[in-house]
Amino acid sequence: MRNYLKYLFVCFGILSFQSFSQPPSDSIAETSIRLKVYAKRVYEPVAFADVFIEQDSVLIAKGKTNFDGHLYLSFEARNYQDSVSVTILMSPYEAHTFKYLPQPNKIFIREIELKESTDEEEEVEEDDGPIIPKYVKIETSLNRGFGLGAAFGMFGVVEQGTFWDGPFLGHGIGGCLGVEANWNNNDFFLGPKLTAEYHWLGGFLGAKMSLWYLTNFDEGALKFSPEIGFSAFGFGHLMVGYNFGLTDDNISTINGIRFNLGINIPFIGV
Repeated sequence: MRNYLKYLFVCFGILSFQSFSQPPSDSIAETSIRLKVYAKRVYEPVAFADVFIEQDSVLIAKGKTNFDGHLYLSFEARNYQDSVSVTILMSPYEAHTFKYLPQPNKIFIREIELKESTDEEEEVEEDDGPIIPKYVKIETSLNRGFGLGAAFGMFGVVEQGTFWDGPFLGHGIGGCLGVEANWNNNDFFLGPKLTAEYHWLGGFLGAKMSLWYLTNFDEGALKFSPEIGFSAFGFGHLMVGYNFGLTDDNISTINGIRFNLGINIPFIGV
């Protein structure tokens, strides 16, 4: 009986020692993480990326990836019931964050793919609307005589494209104010001319309407001239029209059909 009691005391002592020597389940123990960080597009390692590990909003470890994009980091978790948050920062890539539940004396291994940042503000030019170029018009006409005119105007494009974008990109409208001289036999006429014009930039079609006042310095007359014909994207035109007299006058020698050839020379100025 005495030997039996001694045996029980020895067993109880061994069990008690083991129970006190083992840490409780929520005690602090070391854990590890191993990462491989690379860029999305080229699958190249991302060196010197900052890695931060937090638990319960407390920073518990940090490090940097090496030249190969690898990081091996050992740290002590605050507990093993809550996940840790791992954040990887490296410009110009997006911040990458993930969570995992650490385990004591275990290594967590993961490959991380970083994407290029879309948060960086790009310089965006303000859209002030369509470009409205200024232009100089030079044209000649034939209507029982020879005419020569010059004008300065504005030209804009509606629907799509701009005056500079080339063919098939919109409809252009413009207006100009100038002067036209006309020689008919021995008669010379001169006067101001107001013109509105339309050009279908992709359809090689144009039209104009002009209102002008002519004088031979003895008498004057008001004329209206609609025209239609070929347009080279608004840069040039060849049209046919008709001169209508709007007032009773003796300057009727230039009434009737007229042919017009002109060019528009664009420029943008102040």
